[in-house]
Amino acid sequence: YACRILEESEKAKLALQEAQELAGHLRIGMTESLCASSFPKLLHAFHKAYPRITISVETSSPEILLDMMNHNELDIVYFIDRRHHDWIRVVDEPEEIVFVCHPQHPLTQKKSILLKDILQEELILTESAASYRYELEQYALSMKQQVHPYLETGNTEFIIRELLSEPEISFLPAFCVRPYVEQKRLSILHPKDFQLHVYRQIVYHKSKWLTPHMNAFLSFADTEGRRKKA
Repeated sequence: YACRILEESEKAKLALQEAQELAGHLRIGMTESLCASSFPKLLHAFHKAYPRITISVETSSPEILLDMMNHNELDIVYFIDRRHHDWIRVVDEPEEIVFVCHPQHPLTQKKSILLKDILQEELILTESAASYRYELEQYALSMKQQVHPYLETGNTEFIIRELLSEPEISFLPAFCVRPYVEQKRLSILHPKDFQLHVYRQIVYHKSKWLTPHMNAFLSFADTEGRRKKA
């Protein structure tokens, strides 16, 4: 009952606002890799379209972000993971996760490599809470292998800086490293016995009332996603 009262109160306030210029505040949770790569462009374009909507961003693992949304501490979550059926998905796009390294790494000279070849090298990975790191570890275990990175960090930009100068290997979403690969500053390794796709998703709670500014962001993100696909 209290939630209904608060929701109706919010609706009443919004009904009194000028319809010509949408205003409000959004609380968005996202994984660090998205926050450091694709989100800034989306945010800049959205701000130009809706300058009176302010946004606060919380970065963490998908599990923590979804739990925060479940407790109404976040309005929207933008993350990479397996599909979750408990939420309403607005954006749902497959993303490839790749092994990436410096172009001079010895493995780039081999015509054919296996996952075990990569796991024997110096690895710098995201923390184990990252969904794609978990998927990698589970697959390795099924093959009676283990993943032993010498360094773990949640900072994707730091990992990329390391790869640009050191003979190390990481496992990252392809969109994070694509510009460097196109510039031939990084190379992607393709083990013939392992490939992983997860999903880039924007979701909100099924019980959440969509405020006009929340609906504006979701529609904007969906439109941008369709434009990129076209």
